Amino acid sequence: MENGAKHSTPDDILSYERFITTVLEPTLKDLQAQSMALEVTITSCTELLKLLKDNKETGEGALEILVDMGERCMMQGIITNPVSIKVDTGVMGFIIEMSRAEAIIFVRKRIHVLRSKVKVKESRAEAVIDDISHARSLLDDLQTLSLH
Repeated sequence: MENGAKHSTPDDILSYERFITTVLEPTLKDLQAQSMALEVTITSCTELLKLLKDNKETGEGALEILVDMGERCMMQGIITNPVSIKVDTGVMGFIIEMSRAEAIIFVRKRIHVLRSKVKVKESRAEAVIDDISHARSLLDDLQTLSLH
């Protein structure tokens, strides 16, 4: 070998394979799961926003809504006087009482923030997909070189 280069050993190749399967691929799966969870929250916020707007426009008294009773146990609930609504801020379990108008503004902003977070997760996932592709290509090259 010239210039101090050495052949890749089977242990080197195995270590590189492990890096792909134990670091890169789980990172990708985690980013995809986080993105999906954010999408679910966006869908819930969008449904809440529509419900709040529809109720405001029709002037109906009671507001029927799904309520998270804790640990994602959902129940049908009725808000008898939707003048003020307790809204989960999405930050460390803080719930704030707001007027319907304030809730509409808050939910719109929350949807915007969540969409931004999805874009970041998707961008990071695309970068990891590229990393996996390059790593697999390099691994193939290492395996080819080790045969010579």
